[in-house]
Amino acid sequence: MVSRELLRRRLRIGSADVLRLLADGLSNDEIGKKLFISAETVRTHVRKAMDKLDADTRTQAVARALRDLWNLVAAQPEPGCCLA
Repeated sequence: MVSRELLRRRLRIGSADVLRLLADGLSNDEIGKKLFISAETVRTHVRKAMDKLDADTRTQAVARALRDLWNLVAAQPEPGCCLA
């Protein structure tokens, strides 16, 4: 399972924000405008995220980030089910 710390270390906030907007179907220019950064900075975030997620494509990076998030959520016990 993916721990919260591992997920944090894998993606910096900027890269995670860019991947979230990529998942929404936005272009580099559109993402840059929403985040007040240049399209080149968006490309840098995408490239770094792809490297960290060992992804060959932008789509694969989004899919792997979502998989990691789902694994993190699935690893969380339901409230009241376990002793802490």
